[in-house]
Amino acid sequence: LVLVGDLNVAPTDIDVTHPENKRDHVCFHEDVREAFRSLCSTGLVDVFRKHRPGEGEFSFWDYRVKGALERNIGWRIDHILATVPLADRSVDSYSDREPRSWEKPSDHTVVVAEFEI
Repeated sequence: LVLVGDLNVAPTDIDVTHPENKRDHVCFHEDVREAFRSLCSTGLVDVFRKHRPGEGEFSFWDYRVKGALERNIGWRIDHILATVPLADRSVDSYSDREPRSWEKPSDHTVVVAEFEI
C-alpha cells in the first residue's frame, strides 16, 4: 500500500521553516501532527524522510511570502507513506523543484519516490 498526497501536515519541526512561529497553524498544530503519527503507527513509513532525514526539504512554498522558494521558506506537507515491505524496496525520494519554474505553477511541487520492485 502507498498513500500519497497533500495531507496538509508538517509532522516534525524540520518539516517547516521557523517552527517556533507556526505552532498554532492548522498544518502544524499538535493535534494534526498527532493524527499523522497515529496514521504512521498503523505500519506506514514516511518514505521521503527515510531517504531525506535532514532539514530544508520542502514541498510547498507560499506565494504570499515574497521570495519563499528562492529563500527556501517552506513546508513539507505533501507525503508518500508506504507499508514496511514496500518502503524497504524504496531507493530514493525527493522534492522535484523543477515544476515550480513552469509558467503557471502550483504553490506545491512534486514529491517523488522510486522503488525497486
